[in-house]
Amino acid sequence: MKQADLYDFVECLPKKSQTLLVSNNGSNLSSGQIQKIGLARALVTSTNLLLLDEPTANLDEGSAVEFENIIQTLDLSVIIVTHRSERLKKWMTNYELKNSALRKIS
Repeated sequence: MKQADLYDFVECLPKKSQTLLVSNNGSNLSSGQIQKIGLARALVTSTNLLLLDEPTANLDEGSAVEFENIIQTLDLSVIIVTHRSERLKKWMTNYELKNSALRKIS
């Protein structure tokens, strides 16, 4: 939960991690909280590859930076599909898909 920046949120819940969260398609959660729960679920899975589609799309700037820091510590391959590629360029091999062509970008 700490890796997905959910620890403080869960600690404030009435029954902590045993609290039922979802009602009416998650209407009681913000889109950022839903995004973080999805990230937490992905991070607890034992895998060698993590594929993430817009993982920071609904996160505030601070949470997005924290997520990027967490991803850097993982001992696995990560493929991130995003429109926010500028910040990721510093620590990843980046590719651009444009006009049906894949090219490595620096």
